[in-house]
Amino acid sequence: MSRTGIDKDMVASAIRQLKEEGKSASVPEIRALTGGSFTTIQRYKKELEADSRSLSGPGGRIRADILGLVEQLEKKLLERAQLEIGEAEQKLAAQAKTVNEKLQLADERASAQQERIKDLEARLAKAETLGEEYASKYNAANNELARQAVDLTHSQRESTARAQRIEALSTELKTARDALEGYQEVMQRQRLQDQVQSDSAVNDLRHQHQKVLSENESLRQQNIHLIRDNERLQAQQTAHIRQLDELARQLEQERATGKDLIRQIARLEARLETLQS
Repeated sequence: MSRTGIDKDMVASAIRQLKEEGKSASVPEIRALTGGSFTTIQRYKKELEADSRSLSGPGGRIRADILGLVEQLEKKLLERAQLEIGEAEQKLAAQAKTVNEKLQLADERASAQQERIKDLEARLAKAETLGEEYASKYNAANNELARQAVDLTHSQRESTARAQRIEALSTELKTARDALEGYQEVMQRQRLQDQVQSDSAVNDLRHQHQKVLSENESLRQQNIHLIRDNERLQAQQTAHIRQLDELARQLEQERATGKDLIRQIARLEARLETLQS
């Protein structure tokens, strides 16, 4: 679909795109990308070709070299930033995976301990029930009560050991959480620092781009002045050529007049010699 209001920069961008794609930068191809009329596109294309020819001088080569260096610098900075971001994300993912594995292992251990606690609580409840039963039958089952007392003491020891293990797991879990929070804080600071560096690099590139644009404008103005001076010199040269042609014509006329005078003088001398003889 055609558009109106195209400018010279749009035509230049379309030509670069077609050349990069290996296509011919013809007027129909350019119009397919930018829209506009064939006359406008043809005019801008001729101006761009004239500008391109004007770049063959030293100033043009310097400008082209500067633009090439700026583009290479921008690509290298972007590639380096993407590489550093990718490496940081990989490290963060690996560390997060390690922390998640530790947390999962701690959760599994805690679940196992909770199962053992439930089992011990059930056993303790059973022992208490048996203790109550044997207490009511103390006289008849004193030996059985003694054995249950031993079992109860063993259960208490296991309960104490279990409490100690639970406390150790809680401490380990707290340490892991603190480490994760510290790591997240460090990564947040690193991301902010990377963002500041990236913004600074982008600002530098913008300043350099603005400087190049200013230099391009100065070179364009100088080129316009040179073109005007060339046109003025060509006009003067044309006028001088016309003056020389006029002088040559006058000289030819003078030569013809001189030849006529010489012929008249020769005739007069011949007549004079005739009269004298």
